[in-house]
Amino acid sequence: MTTPNILTETNNLADNSLSGRVRDEYFASFASELRLMSESYVPSGEVAKHSTFARLGLTDVGIEMLAGREYLVVTNDLDLMFISKGSGWAS
Repeated sequence: MTTPNILTETNNLADNSLSGRVRDEYFASFASELRLMSESYVPSGEVAKHSTFARLGLTDVGIEMLAGREYLVVTNDLDLMFISKGSGWAS
């Protein structure tokens, strides 16, 4: 499971970091993988109401709101990790 915001950030990171053949191969693979992914999301207007929105931003708060339901979060984002530990969901 992923979110549209995570995929957008992944896309933008790759777009700004890769070039040439590596970029072309990455996006061909990414496009194939996208067809296999399940996406969930919380509407942005709801995310913006959350108490951690100003600190964590749209993507991370969306993750925070979804993770409390049933998902394991894999992250190297320390702020998100600390929120996850404080909220009691797995990361």
